[in-house]
Amino acid sequence: MERRKEPRFADDTPVTVTVLDPAKPCSIRGRVENMSGTGLSLRVFSPIACGTPVKVEGADMLVLGEVCRSQAAVGRGDDVYEVAVQIAQALASLSSLDRFNRALLGAGARQEDNARQVDSDPQEIRSS
Repeated sequence: MERRKEPRFADDTPVTVTVLDPAKPCSIRGRVENMSGTGLSLRVFSPIACGTPVKVEGADMLVLGEVCRSQAAVGRGDDVYEVAVQIAQALASLSSLDRFNRALLGAGARQEDNARQVDSDPQEIRSS
């Protein structure tokens, strides 16, 4: 019987998992096996202790969360681990967000250039 509250979607995205523990910071390569709105299942090449805060970065996503399960992956090799992450914060479609920011910054830069041109206009405005 399935006990999950949300459906999980299969994935195979390469990611970098950054351990956010100041005592033992490190980055680990891995892959997303599946995901839901509240969690990720990852395959990584190093164990990560339960309760560890992590940042997961993929091609078009950034997730902050906490490891809630970590175990050796059965039948996947000696150095492969299955890690479950409970999502605290997530940003998806980062490429769209980047394009939007560039458009805003570009529009802002054009407005600043126009303002500078007006300020440096050699013609003086005289009051009557």
